[in-house]
Amino acid sequence: HLAGSRSPNSPTDSSDEANDFNLASPNLLALKPDIAAPGDNIRAARYNSTDRYATDSGTSMSSAHVAGAAAIVLEARSKIDPGSVKDMLKRSADTSLNAVKYQTVHPHWDDSYGAGLLNVWAALAAAGATDVGFPTCVGPPSSSGRPCALSGGLPFWNNAVDIDTAAPPQVGVANTMTAEVSNSGNVDAAVLVNFGVYEFSAGNMQFHHIGTQQVAVPAGDTVTVEQAWTPVSASHQCAQVSIDYGLDTNFDNNVTQRNLQVAPSLYTFRVENPYPVTARFELRARSHREGWNCRVEEDSFTLHPYHDGPRKVRVTFDAPKGARVGESATCDIGVLAQAKGSEKKELIGGVSVQTFVPKPCRMIGWIRDAKGHSISRARIVLDGQRDKAVAVSDQDGVASLMATPYRLHTVTVEAQGYEPQIAEERFYCGIGTFEMILRKEGVTVETHQRETDWHWDRELRPKIDGREEKE
Repeated sequence: HLAGSRSPNSPTDSSDEANDFNLASPNLLALKPDIAAPGDNIRAARYNSTDRYATDSGTSMSSAHVAGAAAIVLEARSKIDPGSVKDMLKRSADTSLNAVKYQTVHPHWDDSYGAGLLNVWAALAAAGATDVGFPTCVGPPSSSGRPCALSGGLPFWNNAVDIDTAAPPQVGVANTMTAEVSNSGNVDAAVLVNFGVYEFSAGNMQFHHIGTQQVAVPAGDTVTVEQAWTPVSASHQCAQVSIDYGLDTNFDNNVTQRNLQVAPSLYTFRVENPYPVTARFELRARSHREGWNCRVEEDSFTLHPYHDGPRKVRVTFDAPKGARVGESATCDIGVLAQAKGSEKKELIGGVSVQTFVPKPCRMIGWIRDAKGHSISRARIVLDGQRDKAVAVSDQDGVASLMATPYRLHTVTVEAQGYEPQIAEERFYCGIGTFEMILRKEGVTVETHQRETDWHWDRELRPKIDGREEKE
């Protein structure tokens, strides 16, 4: 967001006043405008013409100055990421005309000039101060702005060390995402940490920003940054965190990512073509445990960038016979792409999925008719092939079953006045986790996955990432 400023050569004023092309907000990270740039009486090439010029005023003219400044900074610092370019331009802005009335809100910020007047020379002259990044990043990304390479053999898309959540993500359930940020230099740094999520897919560039935190990272220290998050879609589980710091001495470790989705043994993720041409894709699955079979339904295919939509890929990850309750394993699926006309295959992304052997737990729910009336003495049978559970609903229509969660069960419901009804569904642990609606034409089963069902993840997490958790 920009403010337009008058040029010192403007015939109406010899000062560099800001015009009223701005939007102000009291929110620290939403203070607008961000910066001011020349926008009054600017002469520029006319649209749809090769030899004519036009003179105009407004933020449209200011934006060209800022875009040009960003291009110059990118030329000087080829590895800098977009957020750090913005941070650099704001840090180096000329604040000599900024008023002092808003310094209690944010130092130097002004409701007309934002961070100040664009100063390209100052941005180029600014020296790097210190290296701020994510501790597990050990190498540069495949291209600027993408997730860094990780230590410990972790694929770049699954930084399970630096990114975490207070509880496994569930749609509509408030959560907290955390990220570890370190400062390996000798200078304290004030940085912006951005949290967001991508679709659970490879090749997809659609980003959903969930929040930004401004934090101070002391020299030689590591801090934990928190961001409130309530997932709104089951597919938005791939977290990405980035650091905006224009004075960074190393931009290779400023973006990292983690797959957060934990699901049953059958998964679906999407592969999209990120190229402007047709590309061929290869999927390679690798289980971290011998005997745990991880496979993709389709391991190679071709996608046109415009005519073909995202390809949904099914992944099956099964535990071997004899695996004990509580055992788990992780599988990485890498996605390689070869664009038409290129001889090079590029690893464009991937997903990591987890499966485990659950143990039976108590599931409590209701049996009702189409009008919502409780049905008593209904007989419910859950047949999961490996286990079977039987229950009879009480006078309030409540049924309690001891069965294995996550596995697909065949559901048979028998009740007075109804023909036996059959359905298939996966069930979860806890009270109120299922509801069965009996109708003459069939039974509808609704399941509700509650937060208490995630005790499995809390038990397994220390085994997965090698850390001990304290209750």
